Amino acid sequence: MLFDFVAELRKNPKLQADFLADPEGVMCREGLTDEEKEIVRSRDERRIMDAVVRQLGIALKEPQLKWFPPEPRITSISPNSGRRGKEVVVTIQGVFFSEGSRAELRSGDVRIVGAVQSVETEPNARITARFSLGADIPVGPYDVLVYGPAQAAADEAATLPGGFTVRK
Repeated sequence: MLFDFVAELRKNPKLQADFLADPEGVMCREGLTDEEKEIVRSRDERRIMDAVVRQLGIALKEPQLKWFPPEPRITSISPNSGRRGKEVVVTIQGVFFSEGSRAELRSGDVRIVGAVQSVETEPNARITARFSLGADIPVGPYDVLVYGPAQAAADEAATLPGGFTVRK
């Protein structure tokens, strides 16, 4: 039951650490249904609370949960390089991406904002984005950043350091 899972997750540091390391594995191990897993993946506090309330058969006006699933995390990008002066379409793999996510490449002060073409949220999240690599941008490694819909600052984004290389 989702209620039991969320209640235990709020108070059990080991379960929290396990969940941060392998959210899908923990949700399977804890016996969540596919619907419950999708609700947890959404990271939507209201949606999680509504599901718990439905399961318990009670009514609450305001969310009572104050724990959220982990922030999005990038595991890979493919292809992981592109040529200056060209466009490249990449697939960024990870966990806990959500609709409205944004993608960016960054090296120092150089920011290349991707045009997100699609976001898949489960079970293995992926973002497809197109980047226009200017002819005059520096070659070398760039960090890959994924921002959630409500995230604005780079320190809030999921980051894959040096995950993409711009070539001549």
